[in-house]
Amino acid sequence: MCRLTGDQMMRLEGPPDRTRDDLVELWRMSRYYAWANFWRGALYVPPAWMLFKIQGWTGFGLLAFLIVFHALCWQLEFYRTAMAHELDERGIYLESTPPKVLTDTEIHLHWFYSPKRWESEKFYERFGFAQVRDWVVTYTNKTKLKRSERRSGEKAQFVGGKAHQLVQFERDTRTGEKLHLTAASLNLPPLLEFAARGMGPWAGYLVLILILDLSLAFLQRYHRVRVVRLWSRSRRPR
Repeated sequence: MCRLTGDQMMRLEGPPDRTRDDLVELWRMSRYYAWANFWRGALYVPPAWMLFKIQGWTGFGLLAFLIVFHALCWQLEFYRTAMAHELDERGIYLESTPPKVLTDTEIHLHWFYSPKRWESEKFYERFGFAQVRDWVVTYTNKTKLKRSERRSGEKAQFVGGKAHQLVQFERDTRTGEKLHLTAASLNLPPLLEFAARGMGPWAGYLVLILILDLSLAFLQRYHRVRVVRLWSRSRRPR
């Protein structure tokens, strides 16, 4: 799963490669992803069961794959959390972040991912993506932070103002967009299978999940418009 998700395996032996702040952020992100994967997998259980009952094997196979995949991702977060706590308790972490010799501060334009001329903050806000962003921020704060941390006024950090932080966040939006577009495409076969059998309510159920994925994919583009603007400002001479 680490190889599949691009994560680095966490080990107790060998020299440490993370600071304690990195470990804190890691188990916060693990709470965020654990809840996301749990609910995402759970949403697929009812339509998968119905497809099994009507012998819609193509749609059932895809949804069963997604349920197993999200269950494994959910389990991965328990591993990451356990390892982060173990490393913290043993004191196996860097005292300070080592200086980076080379830091990528360039956003490399891409024909698909780069904002188009018609894409702007106002364009996306006109279609309600500022509200979608606020919902995601609320979810993030409730899953990443403990109740005591939220009561003290602490909020989850998304991106800093430095050029290399903006570059990394822009790359993360590309990953998020790819994941949600892929998930949306995998919803289509079971959706069409329900529609072909005249099972409107079940098709509508998957349409809602499809809309959710597309909304989150476009949210990444909305983020990218704002990040590229901030990055361009950071590049201007002062």
